[in-house]
Amino acid sequence: MTKSLLYKIFIILVFVNGCKAQSDNNTIVGINKDIETLNLKGPVKEIKSVVTTNNEDQYSIQNMLLFNSDNRVRGYVLYKNGLLNKSYPWFYEFDQKNNVYRLPSQNHIRVIDTIKMWSHYDMTEDRFSGKILYDSIDLKDKMKFQPKYSFIEHFGESNLEQDIYKLFVNYFRIDRFDKTLNVFYYKYDIDTKGRIETRKHYSKGFYNCINYKDSINEFQKEPFKYLKDEEDLDYKWDYYYDGEDRIVKLILTNVTVENERDGMNIRNKLIYEFEYNAKNKVKELKISSTGTKSPEPILNKKYKYEYHPTENYLISKEIVLDSIYFYKYHDGGSTEYTDIHSKIHYNEHGDIIKREFLSERSQIINARKDPYEEWWRNPFAPRFYEYEYDKHNNWIKCTAYLRGVKTPKPSLVIEREITYYED
Repeated sequence: MTKSLLYKIFIILVFVNGCKAQSDNNTIVGINKDIETLNLKGPVKEIKSVVTTNNEDQYSIQNMLLFNSDNRVRGYVLYKNGLLNKSYPWFYEFDQKNNVYRLPSQNHIRVIDTIKMWSHYDMTEDRFSGKILYDSIDLKDKMKFQPKYSFIEHFGESNLEQDIYKLFVNYFRIDRFDKTLNVFYYKYDIDTKGRIETRKHYSKGFYNCINYKDSINEFQKEPFKYLKDEEDLDYKWDYYYDGEDRIVKLILTNVTVENERDGMNIRNKLIYEFEYNAKNKVKELKISSTGTKSPEPILNKKYKYEYHPTENYLISKEIVLDSIYFYKYHDGGSTEYTDIHSKIHYNEHGDIIKREFLSERSQIINARKDPYEEWWRNPFAPRFYEYEYDKHNNWIKCTAYLRGVKTPKPSLVIEREITYYED
């Protein structure tokens, strides 16, 4: 089979539909789509967002409000099978004439007051750059996987931006400006009961590519000719189960940190431990970590989940941060987060309707009667969200009150234009 014919097959399977045989989103049951935390329903094709801020606020305050919002503000393009095609920041606008996303001015988008903060940057992006192409052979093989359970950590705050029972598909990301092809490869070991035992995550960049299509074809022929554990392995996951085949522990090892020897105490492992209720729903998640200089696990975070008594959907999640997180910075070292104890409330559609902060310090600060008085010194003010929905129960308008009370003018209004493949 010639290289040209191989490429044509690849394009038919991946570039046009993601996978022709799996054009229906609902058929992909055992694969992570990389957008689980967006809580999307139906055959979504593209999401465009517009943010309206309170123009009575200073620009710095508007930016802080946008940063504190619990809802992501980005644009997304999906393949027909639901896999991610491309995402881009909300302040880009596509210029069809020049084939780039450009930073819009006040005149290009309705009311985005914060845009002035970015006006001194020359931010352009080739529309094809950042595009994701999935490995059609790997996709077809992993489509056979049938998980017994499902658990998605909503909004990914525990670093589980995925369904832990599902598989990731190998993919390629293209940057035509830098002539770079980035490869993301997932190698799984599956046991005799059809459960994931280990997952290895590799990444590698091919630079100065004359033709990224040829590079993809060559890589697909023999991946581990190019991928080396000592150079390209980033993370390793180990899975542990109970007698009912439920995941009770995950250990994430940061291999890149393990290979460093700079003398700093750097977080190198995360340990996730799960407890379930009688309906096989996760009721508690504990996250511990170890450091290169502190091998004994330290409890970092604890999540408690509450579900509707009859409908069984998530109604609240309580988060407690107990101790030190180890992070690698440019100069090494670690940092300590304190005063984080919050509770998130969800509606029947799985969207956040309220976040409250429960630590003693937060409650003292929140006792102030004036929500405008030095509010930016208090990122722990309660947050409220109201939604309008389309026929697929995806929200198309989110009104956010982030100052601790529902003020006459909302802090942000996020509007989403969602198009579907059926349209």
